[in-house]
Amino acid sequence: MPATFKRILGMIDDKPLSKMLPKAIRLGQKLGDSELEEWSRLELLGYWDSNEVITEDTVVPTYRTVPGYWVNQYGQRLVFADPKIAFVNEMCLRYGVIELESFSLADGQIACEADEFARILREHLNVDASLFVFSPRIIPQVLEGIRIRLSDLLVAREKRRGGGLDVEAADLTQEEIVEIKPSFYGITVDLRALWRRLQSHGK
Repeated sequence: MPATFKRILGMIDDKPLSKMLPKAIRLGQKLGDSELEEWSRLELLGYWDSNEVITEDTVVPTYRTVPGYWVNQYGQRLVFADPKIAFVNEMCLRYGVIELESFSLADGQIACEADEFARILREHLNVDASLFVFSPRIIPQVLEGIRIRLSDLLVAREKRRGGGLDVEAADLTQEEIVEIKPSFYGITVDLRALWRRLQSHGK
């Protein structure tokens, strides 16, 4: 049964994003709206090279940023004392919403591999870090950012058209801490630029 635009917006608040984004993809296809379709596919399937709509210009949105910390191969937490490099303790998550929704239900901490970021830490700070760790309690905020963006996209298109749309509807709790105090500061700007580059899709 066809669903009105108003009903679709209502469903955004009531249904999981993993159920709403496929509807948004179909809506984008029906309207010939490649921006809506591609954004929805990226959020549903993740910002990975395996996603057919990703390009070198694709940027992982800032609402996917989570704070966390790095651990080395021994499970020791690394603390970066210099505030100039505090940005290394944030990560833009590339996971699709199905994985993000499962993360929000997790107990303990979530650990993910981030090889390119780990390589930068090794090359510029002489630090070996194997995993980035973050709390599942921050994931609802990420999902809300996606939900708000979806709502904004739909409302903007409704205003543009001026009418209704009919469419078919891992626990790493280590007490030991390793404090990192780099003895060099000239690399800060270059390191920040590299970090930002990796936060986008392009490497």
